[in-house]
Amino acid sequence: EITGPFGWHAMFDATDSSFNWFIPMDAPVGTYTIMAAATDLAGNMGTDSITVSTTDVQDPVIASFSGTQYANLGGTATYTWSASDNVGIDSQWIKINGPGYDVTIDAGSGSSYTWNIGSDWQAGDYAVTLKVVDAAGNFSTDTMITHVSDATDPVVTGMSAAPGTIIPGAAVTFTWSSSDNVAVSYQTIQISGPSF
Repeated sequence: EITGPFGWHAMFDATDSSFNWFIPMDAPVGTYTIMAAATDLAGNMGTDSITVSTTDVQDPVIASFSGTQYANLGGTATYTWSASDNVGIDSQWIKINGPGYDVTIDAGSGSSYTWNIGSDWQAGDYAVTLKVVDAAGNFSTDTMITHVSDATDPVVTGMSAAPGTIIPGAAVTFTWSSSDNVAVSYQTIQISGPSF
């Protein structure tokens, strides 16, 4: 006879003084009492018992993991998932790895995470990995890619000319300031005026 956690109970016939118990994969993790009993022809019974503990070796199951595939710098990306474990989920983590960025975030006990993408980060492909861990340290992962683009125009300000009056045959110097959330890659100047 075998008894265990959550009312688990089983009884088997043993024809000799040994028995192999193949523990079911869905058997609750915990301590089990195994009792051997012998009965004689007069109905007298003798018993002995031991306790054994089972260990959780099953990885959590990530049934689904999805989220934002395309996002912009300065925007957000949201991820949702569904996960389960035979004993219980202990922790969930989101790892984001991309150009110049590698961070792991505690996703708590929920089933979603919103990533606030920095406006000054680099555009490119970011691998977003969900890791689900149970109390025994078993874990499962799933990964998706979010393509992050730079959709912010550079800012040009303070355009000025020296001298302020243009005289044919003389040089004029134009100056300005330019900035961008990531970097200014190149600059051009266009001059338009009366036809000549």
